[in-house]
Amino acid sequence: MELHAIGLSPELANWEDGARAAFVVALPLALLLVTGRSELGWAIFAAFWTCLADSGGPLKRRIGLSALFALPGAVVAFLASWFAGLGMVCAIVAGPLLVFLCGLLPYYRPAAGLVATLLAVVAVVAGGIRTMRSTRQRLAACSSAEASGRWW
Repeated sequence: MELHAIGLSPELANWEDGARAAFVVALPLALLLVTGRSELGWAIFAAFWTCLADSGGPLKRRIGLSALFALPGAVVAFLASWFAGLGMVCAIVAGPLLVFLCGLLPYYRPAAGLVATLLAVVAVVAGGIRTMRSTRQRLAACSSAEASGRWW
């Protein structure tokens, strides 16, 4: 009897997508290490999450879903971190509201269930990180994340 939640076998692995994902995540990581700019940490997150948003299938659908994640992901990250910067009460109110709004995305585009879930993850993570104090830092982090997501 199998005790695994998900049966994985090597023939099911897509090594090309894995190599692309590794490269896409490694590039902003290398830039962060070379430049020392902590805002690029969001680009690493965005690259990884955009890889997850790419559910395969026809190229047009893949590009559409990746784009549907990249720009809204940057907006959600900015809003969540901005509300978190206003204080704990704002973060507690805004966090669930942003997650709820992300959950409405499949009503707009039925194939975007995974993207909606990842956007909700972005809202929770961005709302929990309070190291970005200024609007300028938030914009820099979110724009690097959006660019990284778009580059995927």
